[in-house]
Amino acid sequence: TVLDSCQGSSFQQYYGTGNDERGVASVVLADGNFLVGGDGVVPGALQEVLFIKTDPDGNVIWSKRFGTPGGSEKLQHLAAQPDGGFVALLSSDTWTGFDDASIASFDASGQLLWQKRLITPGIDELRRIVATPDGGWIACGYVQPAPPQKASACFIKLDANGNQQWAKAYGAANGDTYATDVAVALDAGYHACGYYYKPNGVRDAMMLELDAAGNIVSAQVLDYLSNDRVFWSVKASPTLPPNLYF
Repeated sequence: TVLDSCQGSSFQQYYGTGNDERGVASVVLADGNFLVGGDGVVPGALQEVLFIKTDPDGNVIWSKRFGTPGGSEKLQHLAAQPDGGFVALLSSDTWTGFDDASIASFDASGQLLWQKRLITPGIDELRRIVATPDGGWIACGYVQPAPPQKASACFIKLDANGNQQWAKAYGAANGDTYATDVAVALDAGYHACGYYYKPNGVRDAMMLELDAAGNIVSAQVLDYLSNDRVFWSVKASPTLPPNLYF
């Protein structure tokens, strides 16, 4: 469903192939068209990613599947590239048989250019990826060395070709921490949000400020409700006070 500026429905479309599928993310491409992404179970593979490009009215321009025979690929997030292509943040079992985070770059016609595994020390799931001013990317999620060890919020900086420049993980000794979104700040650093699982199983919202190298500048845990989570952060704007990041 696409909404206009008054939050009215411009169009509503259903896309699928008859298999068990789900929509995960959508993005406006550089040419003004839409890209819808999801994943689903198909014959001959455990799970594949599905990309559908549509015009502004929701009419399909092309659709492409991406996966590994006998393997599993799940979509986590999408981001547009200036040349009309896009990158996809994936969860893949191609390398180890367990879910590992990877980033894949596609051209404007949906053809794969490259796919890179994102190396973190353990089980990982990255949930968001956004473009950075240097032409690269930053992704966030969580990493867990091995249960029952605690999960830590994880941030990975990539260059324009998907090469890992740095990875940082921040956790707590007595609980799990998860990063759910990240945004570029005005000072070339980053602002992120997520949540913290306390030992009693209750969640608290969490906000982080990182410098350009991924080091923590400030961190806050917000205990407003009995069970809190934050899922989105927004890019800071010169028209807003500098303390309004989330």
